[in-house]
Amino acid sequence: MSKPPRRIPPTERFAAVLAGLVLLVATGFFVMLAVEFVAAASGSDFSPWASVPLPDDVPQRVALLAAAAIVGGLLMIAGLRLRDPLLRVDVPGGRVTVRSHAIERELAAAMAVDPDVLCTEARVRSRRGELHAEVDIVARPLSDETRLRGEAGDRMQRALCDAAGLTCPRPRIEVRCARVRELGRYLP
Repeated sequence: MSKPPRRIPPTERFAAVLAGLVLLVATGFFVMLAVEFVAAASGSDFSPWASVPLPDDVPQRVALLAAAAIVGGLLMIAGLRLRDPLLRVDVPGGRVTVRSHAIERELAAAMAVDPDVLCTEARVRSRRGELHAEVDIVARPLSDETRLRGEAGDRMQRALCDAAGLTCPRPRIEVRCARVRELGRYLP
């Protein structure tokens, strides 16, 4: 049950690449502005802006630089927000929106206290307006999988309901004992 590689949606990849390019251009402008300030402070007439087709007025250059930094920051924020999907769950009298990452973190923490558990990975989804959770637990070699599955069912149900603040169906739980040669992947 090694972690499958996370598939990055094309829109998220595009936003991250575009934000990186804008920030790279903004960094270049900051460097060129610093070179011009150092040249002005030393009394030199050198200006790196002569090779760049930009306005000659310094306030206009600073405004372009600030605009590029703001756009890059906004794109970066938009790209990072795409990573934490919102789940919409139907409840009596309306619909509730919850963040999946917060619930997944609570589910993973619920089993972290068990000494036999090496790794817990939780995924929370919304299907037809209901909150569903899938939990994969990797246990130490020769651990009692039946005991862990039973304890995990109770803990995960309680943690899921507490984290979401809703009555939720029992999560699907898969427990697997790691092989001895896999321990290096899970132990610090």
